[in-house]
Amino acid sequence: MTKFNIHTNIENKYPIFYLILFLYILFPFRFFDQFTASNQIEEILITLTFSGILFLFTLIKANYNRYSVDRIDLSALIYWLYCLCRSPFPFDKEWLFQYISLFFIYCFFRNLLIKNFHWLFYLIPLAGVVQIAEGISKFSMPWHNLSHITGIFYNTGIFGGFISIACTVCLGFIITSKPGEFYSSKIFWLIVFSFLTVQLIYSNSRASWIAAGISGIYLLFQYRGQFITKWKIGAHHKMWAGLIILIFSVFFSISLYQMKKDSADGRLLIGKISSGMIADNPLLGNGIHGFRSDYMNYQARYFRNNPDSPARMLADDVVTPFNEYLKITIECGITGLLLFLLLLFFVFRNNHNITESIREKDTLTKTKSILISILVFAIFSYPFDQYPFLVLFVSCIAITARNPDTKYSFSLTKINRPAFRIAVMQCFFIGRNLYFLRSF
Repeated sequence: MTKFNIHTNIENKYPIFYLILFLYILFPFRFFDQFTASNQIEEILITLTFSGILFLFTLIKANYNRYSVDRIDLSALIYWLYCLCRSPFPFDKEWLFQYISLFFIYCFFRNLLIKNFHWLFYLIPLAGVVQIAEGISKFSMPWHNLSHITGIFYNTGIFGGFISIACTVCLGFIITSKPGEFYSSKIFWLIVFSFLTVQLIYSNSRASWIAAGISGIYLLFQYRGQFITKWKIGAHHKMWAGLIILIFSVFFSISLYQMKKDSADGRLLIGKISSGMIADNPLLGNGIHGFRSDYMNYQARYFRNNPDSPARMLADDVVTPFNEYLKITIECGITGLLLFLLLLFFVFRNNHNITESIREKDTLTKTKSILISILVFAIFSYPFDQYPFLVLFVSCIAITARNPDTKYSFSLTKINRPAFRIAVMQCFFIGRNLYFLRSF
């Protein structure tokens, strides 16, 4: 009689579990509208519950396999704990639930086989198309067009950032399609790519255009062997190519600046005022949510000291610096920024074993292109304030951490399993009770 292996049966169904999670997060399926359940609390609570179940599956798997830990895992954990320490107590419940769910999601995807992750690449462009279709169905005025579609983010610029990720994934499919799949796959992805590109243009989001361009260049560079194998490229070719790219970049940057000059000047003003916040707390920062709570005081002080500044016309009620790296520095200090950059350094420096299959290498390359799109978009916008972006970002970080050359590993098989489960449950309930006791 064949012995039933719960671990094998659950692991074979892992893609189903995370696909259900992303179907809810990336598609316009919500139980309440934004006015009934604002601040993303609905999706955070539902994702926390579902990711907690996925985390339990991870613990089950730990009883059968060895856990491997590399520098990405350690860097992510240190940064996560540091942010937790920099949050004022009592914790904001929404923020705390969000961070716990991200920890669960990381642990699950960290132990997911790379071959099971590629399904997400089909889901992202599909989510973009569905959100566009849903937006078009809500047109109620004659002047409504694609530039009014906000997707699940209720913001055209942020939606443009998500479309830039979808375009990047489509470009990856176009490049990696096999010759035998040309008509069934490459043309299909070209059509989807063209459709999403139109929406990307109509979003009028300069940040999303730059993010799509740079992540696309990364993909073309990674697969450059498919395009230049027949050409002999010398040093003078590289010099001319670099010069053309430089000239194009300068003119493109000037055009983007002139396109929305007041918006760009307003963000420069935010950066100038924010420098004073950094100067007051350079090492540790003002704490999580420190920008939102302190910026208006610094803005008032700036105009009090500069009453004749022409920038007064650009002042506004600001809740985000439109630059995630600047926000990290303000709230977590230079220490937090260095920890975050160290994590990114290990992510993109992580060289995977050459014995991996071509499909797995393609998956990792596409994963890093998604990360690049988010990170570039984060220079000019606020994707980390949007929960779907955070879930996508953390999932991709976890996948890149799967290095077969990892030297550090441990196993839970030698630990008393019932005692381990009881200890985990006790830590959870003790922590929860202490938190609510302190809150009240």
